[in-house]
Amino acid sequence: MADENHPDDFPEEQRAGNCLFFCRLSRANILLQLLKGLMISSSSMISFIISESGVSIVSEHEACIESTTEMKRALFEELTLPERVVKFSVQGSDLTSALSLVQLAAVEISQVEEHEPLLVKLIEDGMTVDVLIQVFEVDAQLNFEFDSNKENPRFVLNAKSLREAIDNWDVIGASTKVVMNPAEPHLSFISKGLVGKVRIDFGEEILAEELEFKCSRYVARRYRTEFIKSVLDPSKASTHVAFRMDKNGLLHIKHLVTVSTNDLTTTEVFLNFIVNSEVLLEGEGDGDENKEPFEETVVAD
Repeated sequence: MADENHPDDFPEEQRAGNCLFFCRLSRANILLQLLKGLMISSSSMISFIISESGVSIVSEHEACIESTTEMKRALFEELTLPERVVKFSVQGSDLTSALSLVQLAAVEISQVEEHEPLLVKLIEDGMTVDVLIQVFEVDAQLNFEFDSNKENPRFVLNAKSLREAIDNWDVIGASTKVVMNPAEPHLSFISKGLVGKVRIDFGEEILAEELEFKCSRYVARRYRTEFIKSVLDPSKASTHVAFRMDKNGLLHIKHLVTVSTNDLTTTEVFLNFIVNSEVLLEGEGDGDENKEPFEETVVAD
């Protein structure tokens, strides 16, 4: 609790007590790592949804990709949450630029009242850097409402295997078909263009041992190649990647990222991406998409 008569004795508590929202992390690059993973573009807006239950970060891209993460309390050295839900957006590049100034410094982020600028305070070895960032009202969010039915096909693999497979994946076609199948290969990325065809297959041998493959029906949907490559890019920092597809063709990709909160402890955080399949490009279809999102296929014994 802050001492009103001697505020300098406990400066962090005093600052937190005056704020609608206040958090402190041991290093700025903890948040920077998460933001860079979520942002599809440097021009992306970042929305914070803060309540008594915690802090959520949401970003969107061209009304086709929704990326989210829940910041666990273990990530923070100190966290003061409002009694009501508070939402605001910032330009993603403004926040990442501020955090990049001194990445290994402790960082405090606060807002005194709604609609006031966000204060980012970097503290290291007696040096303090204050950055004020303009906030905006949160626009209507996409909220794709991914159907979390347990029967949805699921494929989980080690991120290292995914990185090696897509490392030299050049963009051949503007769209890519994602296929999940009970038969081998279980997961495929297929892209056609004027100069040829790229196909990347994943089979039983590279499934993550912790979670079994689930798929009772053939599933095939087409997405923009640039979107698929963007949401796979966080595999550079993640340990595992999960793929799910719902009956409406929404593709859910979840990256498990291990974050070092200090020299001794780590915390696991999920980066979630939902990609809309309804953006089809003229001339990109190859004629074998399903007429229905889930179509039975005959699997040879």
